[in-house]
Amino acid sequence: MRTATRGPRPAAAPAVTAAVMAAAVTRDLRAARLESQTGVAGRSLGLGMRFSLATAILLLVTLSALLLVVNAHANRVARESIRGDLSRAPAIVGAYQADLAARAGNQVRSIAGEPGTKAIFDPGVSLATRHERPLAAGRK
Repeated sequence: MRTATRGPRPAAAPAVTAAVMAAAVTRDLRAARLESQTGVAGRSLGLGMRFSLATAILLLVTLSALLLVVNAHANRVARESIRGDLSRAPAIVGAYQADLAARAGNQVRSIAGEPGTKAIFDPGVSLATRHERPLAAGRK
């Protein structure tokens, strides 16, 4: 059935189509033969796909190199910061120990200079006097 919108078919069209089909079949047969002999498909990547893969690989290498450089810089900065902080630690610990010694010195007082202490250790003092002195000190 024909409609008025379609024009007449050109006579050369079936010949061109047959030639194109024959070329496609021949190309497919060659590819199938090559694949059966080598075990590798005959199709390769197109130029656009090659450029895309090359760009992706270049981007990956560039980002990896950048990551290595940034990581090395961060490690160096951290190492210097830690060494600087640790170099101040002996002075801080020394000041802490001196403060503890001063506090202990203020809390513990010597009883050697108090009146009556020398008398306790004097051999001429009676035993009752020696006993009264610690009792009196405990009541304070």
